[in-house]
Amino acid sequence: GYWIKPRRIEEESKRIMEEQRWSILPGERSLGKAGYSDLAHAIVRHYKGSYRALRKKLDQKIIKKPNYYWNKKKLPSL
Repeated sequence: GYWIKPRRIEEESKRIMEEQRWSILPGERSLGKAGYSDLAHAIVRHYKGSYRALRKKLDQKIIKKPNYYWNKKKLPSL
């Protein structure tokens, strides 16, 4: 498979972002709507850590909170 190697996913992500003039890698749904569903699925399936890890590798701002961020300690008291 073309998309199995993480390096290829990184390179294609950079290329597509440059081509589309995106400053940050969009999420899975947005990539799919833009015609890049193959890349979107590859990130989820073959890139360890998925979008969060890839954005970190590309030196981008992390736009999603980590899993389990909103636990009881983070929720405001009602």
